[in-house]
Amino acid sequence: MTNNGVSSPARHSRIRSDLSSETFGIQGPEAYAYTSLSNCLDVPGIDDVKDFEETLVGSCLPLLLKLTLLTLSTSQRAMKIVGLTHHEQTEVFRMLAIILWLGNVQFAEDDSGNSVISDTNVTDFVAYLMEVDPAVVQKTMTIKVVETQRGGKRGSVYDVPLNPAQAGSGRDALAKAIYNNLFEWIVSKVNVSMKPRGAMTQLIGILV
Repeated sequence: MTNNGVSSPARHSRIRSDLSSETFGIQGPEAYAYTSLSNCLDVPGIDDVKDFEETLVGSCLPLLLKLTLLTLSTSQRAMKIVGLTHHEQTEVFRMLAIILWLGNVQFAEDDSGNSVISDTNVTDFVAYLMEVDPAVVQKTMTIKVVETQRGGKRGSVYDVPLNPAQAGSGRDALAKAIYNNLFEWIVSKVNVSMKPRGAMTQLIGILV
């Protein structure tokens, strides 16, 4: 126990929670479009908070996310088992945060029928997570770059504005692509960790 009456594991868990909230903008599932659209945030008979506390050996962490980021510490332990470095673990959670925040990017229609970002604070935070210029994110999500070709040679390059429906589809496609690439990368790391590290004798057994 510490002087303030909080056990050391619980205190460290709260610190991890605060760091995750500050670094990745982690909030409850109701805060993200992708996790709240179903309006099913609770399942009868399942106590996510209790299960999470038991996973952390009695800590009093609040529930971070019930879906993608459900059990940060458990995931980190599993990641260590498959050989992910601390930096790789951080980048995994960064990608998951990017996916969640991308879903919160909404579009409005200007006088020309083109899409504009409804709240640039969201795209600014996505840019922070991606470590890129916010203007690049805004342009990427509202503009399609079209390149013409003539006789197999590169021609002119045009910026074509997207309408809100097109921009929304592009946003979802980007989120799916990031998730797919992240999933495949994790699977490849798991496959590597499962390969035998020493000499093995192969035997064929026949059951009779």
